[in-house]
Amino acid sequence: MKKFLKITGIVILVLVLALISVPFLFKGKIIDRVKLEANKKLNATVNFSNDIGISIFKSFPKLTVTMKDVSIVGKDTFAGDTLMYLPDMSVSLDVMSVIKGDKMEIRRISLKKPYINIMVLENGLANYDIAKPDSAVTSPEDTSASSFKMSLEKLEIEDGRLVYEDKSLPFYTSMTHFDHELKGDFTEDNFLLETITKAREFTLGYGGVNYIYKVATDVKANLDMDMKNMKFTFKDNDILLNQLNI
Repeated sequence: MKKFLKITGIVILVLVLALISVPFLFKGKIIDRVKLEANKKLNATVNFSNDIGISIFKSFPKLTVTMKDVSIVGKDTFAGDTLMYLPDMSVSLDVMSVIKGDKMEIRRISLKKPYINIMVLENGLANYDIAKPDSAVTSPEDTSASSFKMSLEKLEIEDGRLVYEDKSLPFYTSMTHFDHELKGDFTEDNFLLETITKAREFTLGYGGVNYIYKVATDVKANLDMDMKNMKFTFKDNDILLNQLNI
């Protein structure tokens, strides 16, 4: 019995030490991978603080990565314009997908107080169109093309700010102090996308006139997503503007 307890204790100790060491072993790999993929995939300047936390205890057996002061700033026409600023970002990953490296499975993304600024110019050029062309499409024989893939299950936003201005319409909308939750298995061709949004102030304008101005808003919207055919079908949804239920 003493021998059994001793062996059991050693096994538990080894497992605990492994759980503690795994985040440190893979921290450099994850940081390098994020920077590499951002530079390869995006026509924008991506910065973030080196104060990156990695833990396996918060959401075991998932791996939790926390990042501070993530920013995406445009280039060329939108040089100096901030597309996105994320002061506090948390991502839960599948551990094995990190180790294998070919497909990173993201279980949850949590954003606190993010600022999202979307702009479309009169000529239709958009500041969010920053993805570089996939060289694998035009040059299948090019082995240097990235094989990296990513899946997402859930997105959460807390106390965010969103601005969307489309000068080609012209249309403007903004939300301040909004919370948002999105669920859906984007790895599937067909799935139900569930969204819940609550905003302290919602503004919507067209042609220089604000038709809705700083109205408290509560939206529950579900959509059937047919990714293969790019067909999206609205289900029964609820929109509450102040006390008006639409």
